[in-house]
Amino acid sequence: MKIRIKGHSIRFRLSKTEVHSLCKKGAVWSETAFGQGKPVFRYGLVVSSSAEQMHATFGQSSICIYIPQSSVVNWESNEQVGFEHLQKNDPAMGLHLLVEKDFQCTIERVGEEEGDLYENPQAKLKK
Repeated sequence: MKIRIKGHSIRFRLSKTEVHSLCKKGAVWSETAFGQGKPVFRYGLVVSSSAEQMHATFGQSSICIYIPQSSVVNWESNEQVGFEHLQKNDPAMGLHLLVEKDFQCTIERVGEEEGDLYENPQAKLKK
């Protein structure tokens, strides 16, 4: 799973295996270790039967985005790329959340393993 944080925006991109885990098991997590004795940064997605809208939380060195159960029904097998939501944190500022399937690049990159990523729709146009 890839995470991109820029300003007031958080974007998660998931491989086929991660989408499968989210849809079947209800959660998927990744982590980054900063060395022995240091905190581990965790980020993940959790399917919630009580959530009406996608929302994020942060605590204990972890970012978690909760996704309504209705959003992930058949997501693994359909063409929907992802979900987004603007989480209202206060009147002046929101947090843009985006969760999407990760596509293969249209340009080959050395050292990148993309076998578990979704075929890029733009690649079909180039053929």
